[in-house]
Amino acid sequence: MGSSLGTGAGFSITLKDKSVVSLIGDSTFFHAGLSGLVNAIYNRHKMILIVLDNHTTAMTGHQPNPGIKAKILPQSTKPVKIEDIAKAMGADYVKVVNAFVVRQITKALEEAKNVNGVSVIITRGACALVSAREKRKKGIPKIPFEIDYNKCTKCRVCIDEFGCPAIVWTDKPWIDPILCDGCGVCAQICPEYAIVRRR
Repeated sequence: MGSSLGTGAGFSITLKDKSVVSLIGDSTFFHAGLSGLVNAIYNRHKMILIVLDNHTTAMTGHQPNPGIKAKILPQSTKPVKIEDIAKAMGADYVKVVNAFVVRQITKALEEAKNVNGVSVIITRGACALVSAREKRKKGIPKIPFEIDYNKCTKCRVCIDEFGCPAIVWTDKPWIDPILCDGCGVCAQICPEYAIVRRR
């Protein structure tokens, strides 16, 4: 928890010819990542930090963290923006992208890997569990995705390169409608556009 930054900084010294990418959640960033980021920036490590900002502390029960507005008596909290912290610390590149738009993340990674210093990419998108709960409360149905076998060529990109737990392989790919939360990322990575919303 929080060790990805220190580990990434160490790898950046020994793996000078490779891009080093560290991942950390938003809650853990506030809890244990700030000192690691300061160290990486101060020592001019060449590395990319991806902060997975899902607006909650998903690991331990969805408690609020400093990046979330919460009602705590007698007043509401003042959320702290991760991008503001990264910029104030002196990160060489800071970008906020939608966690569910693959081309945004890909573009940010391409830009970040050419930066000679610390890059911070914040992927922002609601936690799937919290999002599903809110939809249930509002009566919004979950619409999972499925494979259009008229288009599918069995290229296995959805299995080998994406790895969503809802997609399984028998003699062809199949999306388990119970596990699929309808985020739509799989449809973006399919080269044949064979993944579509269920009718």
